Amino acid sequence: MSGSIKTPGLRNVELTGPYFRNGAAATLEQVVEFYSRGGNFPAANIADLDPLIRELSFDVEEETELVAFLKSLTDERVRNESAPFDHPELFIPNGHNLDGSTELLRITPVGAAGRQAEGLNPLLPFPAPLEAQHLPAPADGGGVVQAGGGGGGCFIATLWK
Repeated sequence: MSGSIKTPGLRNVELTGPYFRNGAAATLEQVVEFYSRGGNFPAANIADLDPLIRELSFDVEEETELVAFLKSLTDERVRNESAPFDHPELFIPNGHNLDGSTELLRITPVGAAGRQAEGLNPLLPFPAPLEAQHLPAPADGGGVVQAGGGGGGCFIATLWK
């Protein structure tokens, strides 16, 4: 059918935003509102709209309960990156600096005991980490600025040389 796409599962959906193939919804609340109203521009898209898609008209309480249910599908071991979801330290290339050197993103190592044992906060859902990802470079031109988790579930720090 025209307009159909493969959809991911709901496990840990709280940590996988932004949502939809184009990132149009930043929060689970926005996703539920989208489906409650029957999508965006259903009349204009009627030729590609599956007949089973319709306005659900949730009230505020139903929307709140559905979001709470979706959030309950988050595995706390994933949120805290504890075993078996722990990982080693990794450095990922992220473009180039003005001097031609490679800029690296550092994924902080997390052991089997999880983020708390490493002195880190639990992963946050999108878009909460965005504020931390836009911190300025340290005044002395060196060091590390740490950023938040996000959909990929990684604690990232940008390294300046």
